[in-house]
Amino acid sequence: MCCFFTRVASLAAVLWAAAAEASSPTFAVPHAETIPNQLELSAGIAPFPQGSIGLVRLQASTALPQQINLTLTAHEFISGIQSNERFLMLGLSRPFGLGKKGKIAPFLQSVFFAGLTPLDRRLALRAGLAFAGGGPRLRWDASLPLVGLVARPGHPREQGFEAMGLLDVLLSTELGMTLGAQGPRSLRLGLAGTLARLTYRQKIAKGHAVVNLASMGSHSLLLAGWIVKLP
Repeated sequence: MCCFFTRVASLAAVLWAAAAEASSPTFAVPHAETIPNQLELSAGIAPFPQGSIGLVRLQASTALPQQINLTLTAHEFISGIQSNERFLMLGLSRPFGLGKKGKIAPFLQSVFFAGLTPLDRRLALRAGLAFAGGGPRLRWDASLPLVGLVARPGHPREQGFEAMGLLDVLLSTELGMTLGAQGPRSLRLGLAGTLARLTYRQKIAKGHAVVNLASMGSHSLLLAGWIVKLP
């Protein structure tokens, strides 16, 4: 655990010294915006009725050939000195112009969830459409998963993929509006699955600080972090 925090502290020092860019509008699904290569590191707390646990978030975005966006996101929940749960998400999207200011992007996403035991492991595959529009001061975005498959790699009897239920697919939908999307500061109000999410981004020196607050009553999270531009 000590080594883990040492690595996080070292990475945070590198991020503080680097230049930064705007953050991804969505929290856990691909989107239709085109953003520079960047890395986000955030840490915070997730209060539950049974007690609070720590949360570390790492997200890297880069542009591939043919204007394809690649995003890798990792969330790790930590209780005391033990890592409880983790999510690893890989997303691909390809934005196209839609009208004068809009964009549409078909996307693919894989999500691997690892819980406390092998029986808690799940691998989900989703496909959908993302939309974005508006101007430099006010923009809106919507990422809509349409179909999905799920497998349970650690289950002794359930093998292979099966179709996800419609509700399970739609629970990953993200919608939102961002004020000041391309300025030195921005404020986004959105819906991430069942979580109402408020995101504030502020340019400080050579970087951008970002704060995420999300809640659906008994399930909440608060994250603060830094965004750095990648070469």
